[in-house]
Amino acid sequence: MMTKIFLPIWLISWIVLFPATTVNIVPDPSYDNLNKLSFSDVPPHLWSRYAAHVVMVYVFTCRFAYSFNRSS
Repeated sequence: MMTKIFLPIWLISWIVLFPATTVNIVPDPSYDNLNKLSFSDVPPHLWSRYAAHVVMVYVFTCRFAYSFNRSS
């Protein structure tokens, strides 16, 4: 049951959230590669990208609730 719930969530999150967080961001050159991918590295003028994270939280919550109710 956990595989049925979390595998699609994992795949969708990488497909949607990785590009939404990393595309067209020019970080400080002193950052290492991990900091380039951090959630705190999005500059203020691109904060609208956080909307993708909020939408995905709702999608994942609905997916979890659907899977949980369906298995009961």
